[in-house]
Amino acid sequence: MANWKYAAKLPTSPWRGQMSYPRSLELEKSAEGIRLVQNPVREIERLREAPVQLKDASLVKANALLGGQAWSETLDIVAELRTEGSLDTGVELRQGPAHGTRVGYDAGKGVVYIDRRHSGALTIHPEFAARHEAPLKLRDGVLRLRILLDRCSVEVFADDGRVVLTDLIFPEPGDRGLSVYGASLTSLDVWRLKKPD
Repeated sequence: MANWKYAAKLPTSPWRGQMSYPRSLELEKSAEGIRLVQNPVREIERLREAPVQLKDASLVKANALLGGQAWSETLDIVAELRTEGSLDTGVELRQGPAHGTRVGYDAGKGVVYIDRRHSGALTIHPEFAARHEAPLKLRDGVLRLRILLDRCSVEVFADDGRVVLTDLIFPEPGDRGLSVYGASLTSLDVWRLKKPD
């Protein structure tokens, strides 16, 4: 999980680079043809603890609950957000006074994205502060996301693994806020991830 343009400049020590969470890979028939689908392996769910769950909540209600939590650095998030005509819908991770990383859906462009332009340490390389995106056609106007958040990585599995994005981020240690934006929730489940035994 790195980019050769700046792999040697990452603000990590003593290691450089890292692997993503293990994934299961499947081939799926679709209207567009056969497609590769990726999802985190089921064993990751054994690391889940301290669940926070919301159903059919407005932005105000959801953010009031999310803002009152003391979030850990590692989270497993499963979200379904109704776009309801909003041009930009999603989840903001690792929020702090000056930072945040957005994972969302741009309805104008029809893409799911990770926006790390305000994620923390950005002076690594001129191309590090970027928004990475991939095309996604929503089913029933609902954005379905599974997000694995680690200390310096974000892995996004959209539409049940049909679209996958992975990025490095380097927030400040105290940047641990979490919120939703742009639409109301169908559901949101957030688990802290404990260290494996």
